[in-house]
Amino acid sequence: MKLYKNSKGNLVTEQQINIMDSYSIETIEDISGKLKIIEHYRGFSGEPFKYFEYFLSPNENKNDIIQYYQNQSLSSGIIIYLNKQTSFDFEMWDWEDYSKTGTLISKGKIVYDSQKREIFYCVIDQQTNEIAYNPKPRKHYYGNSNDPNNLKLDFKYELDSQTNQIKVSIDDDNETSGVIHTMKQDYFIEVFGQNFWDSHSYYHSLLPLLPISSVI
Repeated sequence: MKLYKNSKGNLVTEQQINIMDSYSIETIEDISGKLKIIEHYRGFSGEPFKYFEYFLSPNENKNDIIQYYQNQSLSSGIIIYLNKQTSFDFEMWDWEDYSKTGTLISKGKIVYDSQKREIFYCVIDQQTNEIAYNPKPRKHYYGNSNDPNNLKLDFKYELDSQTNQIKVSIDDDNETSGVIHTMKQDYFIEVFGQNFWDSHSYYHSLLPLLPISSVI
């Protein structure tokens, strides 16, 4: 099955994308219902191009997939997702970003929830194979029925070079709380309450990357 989406991620028809400067096509596996391929098209500036995202199965050869999508018309590269791990309704993947010539540009890890929303994202340093802190690793909290409408929080983790400790800062993306700037942990607790903080321990620190509870 294929899903057609505009640049804002809203569903459209196959006919509508023919007049769009930017769109994506998602391929869903018929049996599992899992997302398999995303084809992104960008044509609004300069030369039009496509880039692809591909979720690799254990029985597939990564190099074959990279080569195949290198040769697709207008291809600018591909992101491969591999080494899937699962916990409750969460999936963690390694990701590898390849140029149109097959060169590895960057790599990292990402966690999705059951709605395919990004819960965690980081870049891995190619030299040390450790989590990089530029850009900062991040976790996302999406509000539930007990929270204000449109609540979405971004937790960012920064390594203090002097103390070698990881500090957390939080953004209220939609300014639901009325706070428009980045909050440090103490101020976040003051705004959202100690009970809220204590109820969401997954976000207290960078680890674990993959949630160990169904409730985060």
